[in-house]
Amino acid sequence: MFSQILCILTFLLMAISSHAALEKFSSAHSVALDGLVKGKIEVEQYELDNFSTKRNIKNQLMYSIGQLNGIDGGSPDINKLEIKIEQIEESENFNTKIVYYTAKLFVAWPKEQSLKKNLTLFLPKQGNHHFLNNFKEQLGNEKKSANCLGWGAHDVTTGNFWYYYRPKLEKCPIQFESEEYLNKYIYKLNLNLKYSNQNTKDKYPEYHKVWEDGVLKVTAIFAKNEKESSVASDAGVQAFNRTIRSIINTFGHPSQSNLGSDIDLMGYYLGIYHPEIHFIYKLEEGILDIKLFLIGDIKYTDDIFRQKYNKRTKDSDFVSYSGHSGLGANIRTLAKMGEFVSDQYQIFLVNGCDTFAYVDDSLALAHQAVNPMYGPNKFLDIITNAMPSYFHMNHRSNMAIITGLVNQTESYAEILGNFDINQRAVVTGEEDNSWPNEFYK
Repeated sequence: MFSQILCILTFLLMAISSHAALEKFSSAHSVALDGLVKGKIEVEQYELDNFSTKRNIKNQLMYSIGQLNGIDGGSPDINKLEIKIEQIEESENFNTKIVYYTAKLFVAWPKEQSLKKNLTLFLPKQGNHHFLNNFKEQLGNEKKSANCLGWGAHDVTTGNFWYYYRPKLEKCPIQFESEEYLNKYIYKLNLNLKYSNQNTKDKYPEYHKVWEDGVLKVTAIFAKNEKESSVASDAGVQAFNRTIRSIINTFGHPSQSNLGSDIDLMGYYLGIYHPEIHFIYKLEEGILDIKLFLIGDIKYTDDIFRQKYNKRTKDSDFVSYSGHSGLGANIRTLAKMGEFVSDQYQIFLVNGCDTFAYVDDSLALAHQAVNPMYGPNKFLDIITNAMPSYFHMNHRSNMAIITGLVNQTESYAEILGNFDINQRAVVTGEEDNSWPNEFYK
């Protein structure tokens, strides 16, 4: 199935606040850009309140994700979108008004690509569901040869067309239809880009803080590709198995394990028979405590799993989730899970498709709640992907962080350089890290 090789993002119910603070940013493969859009949108009369109007604008700007992905592999962080409504005017349509606005975007851009200071965005004229459904039928219909769908698009709906949207393709009607046709559906808006002062350099994980108790504690969740799958060929099961093999290949046989004699088998069915694996290593640096969970779907995990996960997160140094976004619901579920305590510094890897575009501030606020004297990122660094991450990449990204934390020599840029380049992994929240100096409070 296509779901085994493709990651699908879908429309998220995200916070509408226009005051989200930009975070610092480090990556081996991307740079942060500040984007400015002088925009306009038609809004139905009954939706002209501040909340609904900004929701419509955000719906419109979601289509910048697919377009920037398709141009050079860029990705905007929609959760950090800042919107200011400038002016409202009459339109030719009696039922709508034209809203002029300014929007600030935080964009991850491939380092190897030259900076394009100005880009034309081809965005839907309206942001309500009825209009966007018609927009999809006109430009994103899989049954039509003339469409604006990128490679691999399937099961296209109003809720995910923005992810597959590629208006620069020759087959896209935007490239050959009349202006009269386009004016029914499209506003051409300019996106101005510049190098952001949010880029950081030579930032490291807080190694002193990670190892202050003599233990590196790792909690890693791997989700199956098909949640009900019981076969070893499932891509999620294979990712889980590859990670186990990589751990043993890197650190040898553990001092303690719940596998017993099965640890020597390391067979094809390991994840099926052992969906929960616990390794403890006695290293020169200290104790390496790794627990890995293989689950079907994080939305439907039982209380027993959640209790185990919540207990582990209290004192885990590195926590990761690798799997589908689940139409956005999986990431929201993850953000609501876990129990956090004061003075516990943590690194989170949210290892799914384009997670840079939609991971919100829930984890940061949860850490700030137990550390009220500090900012939301003081005890938390979050690693996300500006482009898709597929199952076969999961073991490599998890191992890059684990070995980096054990070796204690690499900067974040160097650690992320060991990820698959196609993920365009980035870290945010690292701007206040002080290593090699002591962790300060």
